[in-house]
Amino acid sequence: MTATAADRRNYRSTNTELPATYRRLVAEAVTYYKGALIADVGGAARKVTGTSGLKIIGWCEQETFLGSTTDPAYMDVEVHSGLIHLALDGSNTPSATNSSDLMYAVDDQTVGTSSVGGTLSPVGRLVRIEEVNGTNMALVEVGLINNTVVDLAAGYVALADLASQATGAGYGGKLVGYDDASSFTTATNFDDVADELYQNALSAQGFIDLMPCDFALLTGAPLAIFANGASAVPGLAIVDSKVQAIRWNDNATNDGIISSFGVPPDLDITANGTVTIYASKVGATVGDAVTFAVGLYNQVVGALHDADTNFGGTSGAMTGNATSKTVQAVTLTITAADWAASPAGVTLTLKPTDTTLGTDDLCLERVRITYKKKILTS
Repeated sequence: MTATAADRRNYRSTNTELPATYRRLVAEAVTYYKGALIADVGGAARKVTGTSGLKIIGWCEQETFLGSTTDPAYMDVEVHSGLIHLALDGSNTPSATNSSDLMYAVDDQTVGTSSVGGTLSPVGRLVRIEEVNGTNMALVEVGLINNTVVDLAAGYVALADLASQATGAGYGGKLVGYDDASSFTTATNFDDVADELYQNALSAQGFIDLMPCDFALLTGAPLAIFANGASAVPGLAIVDSKVQAIRWNDNATNDGIISSFGVPPDLDITANGTVTIYASKVGATVGDAVTFAVGLYNQVVGALHDADTNFGGTSGAMTGNATSKTVQAVTLTITAADWAASPAGVTLTLKPTDTTLGTDDLCLERVRITYKKKILTS
């Protein structure tokens, strides 16, 4: 199809809003045929040609001939928002798979699917191909609103960019501003805000704290009140009237304690975890660089409760000559491969490693299990 050489009939869809007709100053000395697509240039009307940067506002209501631009001349432009049939460009013809694609003006009555390298102007979105009087035509949703020049065709480009998952400042959530009135973030668009939220969600840590009262002796007996002396059995103590702890005497070999916890639903079993032991010594003997023997055993639903092997180990060492009563933190890594998924349970055993304690008393304040959280999808 070529540019209009005579009046044409515009076939509107039955879903199209009724048009409104407005007078427009014409911009060039040409014949404006009825039904030809019209663009706005600085408030004046001009015939649509295959060029970029045009704001297409409607079509000519009746044939208008302007032989000279010396005297002001006006034309009636039919401006509306809705669906319209336009001719198809033979070399740039859409198919059913192009539905919802942006259509570009090849001339004042013809559209195609390509902007030809940005040299054509957008008209609107393709709804479908329809046969009209034996000829296939493009049913295009043209974005035109009353007498105000609203570049809805360009708006379609913006909507396409808004829906795009491409990277860069001109796409997706980067186009949507974010007003952080409470100064929670420096992000200024929703793409960056979402990145921060997901970064936080994906890097968030969970904690399980085991306090002194959560432990029992390895025999299953409850912890008794600590007895100062030569006993290897630990006991509950209120140390210096301020600290609840499990306390061991200054023995080279001591008895252990036991506790358990359930694997949380949000624990990410693909990431390592950490056992952190918070303890202090009453004394500052350099040779008492205590480590802890930690036992860990999974109890998995459907498996035997004693099926698992110990995936614990030996913690890092306390600083033997740290100032007496200084709370120290030593750790042991839980390898990702050793985690069992929720609703598994884990049994934890703990004791000072043999021969690492001999002169000072040892006080356990708490044990923390740290894990990486996962995003729950159900």
